[in-house]
Amino acid sequence: MDLPTICVMGDTSSGKSSLLSNLSLVELPSSHKMTTRCPIMIHMKRSGTTLARVTVQWRSHETERPDFGERILSESLWEKIPGIILEAQQFVLTHTGKEVAPDVVSLQIQAPNMQDLTLIDLPGTVRSKARDESETLVEDVEALMDDYLRNSRCVILAVVPANVDFHNSQIMADAMQVDPQTIRTIPVITKPDLIDEGAESDVVDLLLGKKMTFSLGFHMVKGRGQAALDRSETLEQGLAEEQCYFDTNDPWKSVTDRSVFGTHRLRAKLGDLQMAMIRQSVPSI
Repeated sequence: MDLPTICVMGDTSSGKSSLLSNLSLVELPSSHKMTTRCPIMIHMKRSGTTLARVTVQWRSHETERPDFGERILSESLWEKIPGIILEAQQFVLTHTGKEVAPDVVSLQIQAPNMQDLTLIDLPGTVRSKARDESETLVEDVEALMDDYLRNSRCVILAVVPANVDFHNSQIMADAMQVDPQTIRTIPVITKPDLIDEGAESDVVDLLLGKKMTFSLGFHMVKGRGQAALDRSETLEQGLAEEQCYFDTNDPWKSVTDRSVFGTHRLRAKLGDLQMAMIRQSVPSI
């Protein structure tokens, strides 16, 4: 049975990792190289108890599977989460002998300020393989993504940098291949500060659905830039800076519909959307 899911897809350096960190309020692995080698399920829950838990969920049918165990971290140890996720991912890859695997690394986060929300981070789309990578890497990634994205109950967050031609974006082409009616895809535009001067009005028209129509609409976010990372700016500081950026900079500050800007609005929108999807699916599950 296909269950309601929200999957996040994007090329390397699209801002996908930054988006996921901002949505979850937890630093996640980030690199200019391909970071995600198996699906990472990020399950956020509002709770009076604050902790994080990392486990491995095997999807293969082998009867004997090694036990990664359960890593439970108090909030004071959350800076260790990126390393533990990478450790769990490598544990999966070592056992399967693959460079990309369908088995899931699960990160459960609970805290009083959490939005009830579950996201699945999919491996970045691979256009070509490096010399030392598997001959089937491109096909393996495509098959893994296909397994999730063809689920008719899967909402797709398609992450596209603002300095990339949206209409010729391969990520959008991939999303529209499985969602040709654009009824379950949310294009998330990142890095608005990189838009070419003079092209801002075209992006505004895109955000407002004047160029293309997506049933769930567009959204724009701004993650921390390299300068902010170099000065060790926290996620909370970055989110405050993001809100200030959209409220004080043209042309964004002049857009009447504020619902298309900012991580906090996207997080709330996704939480409401996921709850509606679950309620709608209850009779058929």
